[in-house]
Amino acid sequence: MLKDISNVHIVPLRSAEHIRRGFCCSVQKIQNYCRNNIHRQHDAYQVRAFVACDGDSLDVIGFYYLCLTSFVIGKIDDPSDDKFDRVKAVPAVYLGMIAVHDDYIGSGVGKMLMAHALHTTTEIADRAGTYALTLDALNEKLVEYYKKFDFQTFKQGETGLEMFLPLKSIQAAIAASELTTMLPEKPEAAG
Repeated sequence: MLKDISNVHIVPLRSAEHIRRGFCCSVQKIQNYCRNNIHRQHDAYQVRAFVACDGDSLDVIGFYYLCLTSFVIGKIDDPSDDKFDRVKAVPAVYLGMIAVHDDYIGSGVGKMLMAHALHTTTEIADRAGTYALTLDALNEKLVEYYKKFDFQTFKQGETGLEMFLPLKSIQAAIAASELTTMLPEKPEAAG
């Protein structure tokens, strides 16, 4: 039976308040990161972490993080090479370790997290130049999954799991309201 996600909201991690110890995920590395490390990197501004919580609960039922990165010319795609050749680097936002608690798999929380990450990427792009949202898929199965969101593989990736979604594609999806339907209404208390 799928969980009701009508009260799920996504907010920036509050390390001292959000409860991470109960986060369960089938990928041990991701589970351990959420439970033990995400707060350190968030508090040190190495990453900006966002968590999904259900209603008034502070239990983390999903999370992702973003950080800034750049890639050498020739790695992502031809349009980025042309656009950033003068500066010799392609600026991007990196989406790391997006995950959902095992009890919420298939409920839509993952799509909500992805939509939130895409919206946040456009907010970052409004303040600083960026070409795309990038990520490293965990395996080939996830590469195929992310392709459903129109992510593409790097033309010169090292593993074949490096992917990107150009900012123009994100903006077009938002303009077409495709992403808005994935986001929940923002509760009053979720500043």
